[in-house]
Amino acid sequence: MILNIENTTYKGTVNELCAKGNAVEFIQPWYVPISTTPDNTGMAVGGIGSAFTLTPLGSTPNFSFVPGIFIDVESEDLNFNDFHVSVMDIPTVDNLEISDVDGLIQCLKYYPVVLNGNLVTDISIENLEVEIKRSLLDATFYSDNKDRFLKWNVEFSDKTQRDLELEANSVSTQVRVAVDFFDGHLVNKTAQLRSLNAVSQSAIESVAREDIQYQAMYPIAQYQYSSFEDIKLTRNVVSPIVKGDKTLCSLPLHWNLFSAENMGTETKVVTIVQPLTNLIGSTYRKGRDGVQDSFCTLTQNPIDQSHRPVTITTDNSVFKGVALTSQSPYASDIEGEVCFGVQSDSDLLESGKVTVSVKPSLYTTQSQKELETSLKTGRTNQLFDKGIYSGRECLQGLVCVQVELEPGQTVDLRFVQVMDHSKISLDGWESRKSYAQFYQESHPAQSILKDTLPKLSDIEYRIVSQQQAFYQEAQANFESSESAARFTTMAMNTLSFLAESTVWDWQDKFLVKECVDYPFFNSLDVYFYGSFSLLYLLPELDGVVMREFADAIMASDPTKRRYWEYAEKPNAELCDAKYEGVRAIKGAVIHDLGSLMTFSQTLMIGIT
Repeated sequence: MILNIENTTYKGTVNELCAKGNAVEFIQPWYVPISTTPDNTGMAVGGIGSAFTLTPLGSTPNFSFVPGIFIDVESEDLNFNDFHVSVMDIPTVDNLEISDVDGLIQCLKYYPVVLNGNLVTDISIENLEVEIKRSLLDATFYSDNKDRFLKWNVEFSDKTQRDLELEANSVSTQVRVAVDFFDGHLVNKTAQLRSLNAVSQSAIESVAREDIQYQAMYPIAQYQYSSFEDIKLTRNVVSPIVKGDKTLCSLPLHWNLFSAENMGTETKVVTIVQPLTNLIGSTYRKGRDGVQDSFCTLTQNPIDQSHRPVTITTDNSVFKGVALTSQSPYASDIEGEVCFGVQSDSDLLESGKVTVSVKPSLYTTQSQKELETSLKTGRTNQLFDKGIYSGRECLQGLVCVQVELEPGQTVDLRFVQVMDHSKISLDGWESRKSYAQFYQESHPAQSILKDTLPKLSDIEYRIVSQQQAFYQEAQANFESSESAARFTTMAMNTLSFLAESTVWDWQDKFLVKECVDYPFFNSLDVYFYGSFSLLYLLPELDGVVMREFADAIMASDPTKRRYWEYAEKPNAELCDAKYEGVRAIKGAVIHDLGSLMTFSQTLMIGIT
């Protein structure tokens, strides 16, 4: 299903949208903004207060799900939506090839199979591929080694197991058995591989900017890829931002709805793979010493990371994925649990048209190899080739889905991701994010999934409906449809700021930053023109903020302080006495409900 966001005016090819223009640098005595370019600017993805930035290029250069903090990871090899795709022919004996001879020999050293009645140790290396293929064509590979496979606990994909039950002696089944057993050493040589990140650091070729058609109307961003000749691939990235629905807006959830259509005349196999790094245990550090901002960088601290497979079955679909946690005894800035995976229709899974496999744990240093083999084979397994694991290595999880597409067929899949990092810790204020009022357990990621998986299609419909309703209202107030579309696009996309620049706790305390990297909360001027989006989306939260303003106006605080560029210069001569005064006078309208106070090991932000 391709979601209808045709009324947006923010659209075009990525090479056009991300072309640099002219801009004048904005510099104030008290603040130097971070560098902002088309390459590191995009839409907030995730619920309010639990977002990261996703660019039209497909990169995720920064995130804001640590409350009140802007964390830049543009220079790091991190991507919260790191999708890779391959398109290949149906696997046959003819299109198989050995990808790594040395690796295959090492595999057979530990797990020597029988080929055509001969133990593999008796076969020369030069004839190895020939003998493997002959064994497959004779349909004896599985029967000759069935007992060995059981002894070695070989993991076969759901599709292979299904074929073994239906036609164990067919050549096609032998091929699938061999691909699973050799685990990346025997691959499909027809596979075309692409990273969907146009600026990927991966060795896998990136999709070209001119091959990405992008359009966005928050909370939906749509990518259409034209990198493959016969396969039309569309990706809709959706956040659960629904007008008037506090629960949905608060959820640390998003999903990627992929739609793959075979435009050719032959059946094709499309594989989509998503690896995700476990950041739980990480801390942040100030990015620019002595500068008044909330710009920080990430320090990963992998300690006793714990991953496990997850399966959730609903009425008509099945979710298969991986949960990422940590057993570390130490506190950190990023805590909680992440759960990600694929939701597919039950009938597609049962028919073998869609096959999902997961690798709960692998070292990040092994990610590149595992990515390539998964894309060239259409599967992975749960084996963790860990060697000597100390508990201090950085781990990833990986989800792989294989889709068999007949000519003219279209298949939809949703990659769903919950990023449960509920802790709020700002200047002595300890709380939890807003979704904790609806999910009070310590690790609610799977509960959130169980509740929302059956509703994703309905949520998409509600989002599109609210966008269309706004556009129709705009049409009634503008002379031209073009003006109405521009206004609608602008209005909807301003909602993105709420997701990435706010702190919203479980008691509905709501803080809005002046901008993503500037730590002044609820400043009267910026909040005023920033509140229109909040009034549209969740007006009751605006009422909460107004009560805070009223309380602040009636409060008094005789503490002396300095302002402007004298804030950190207590002994400097003032150019004007107005830059020093008491903190609050009863009846005065204040500028900020919360402003920067001091720095320590974490960024300290006043919220009184």
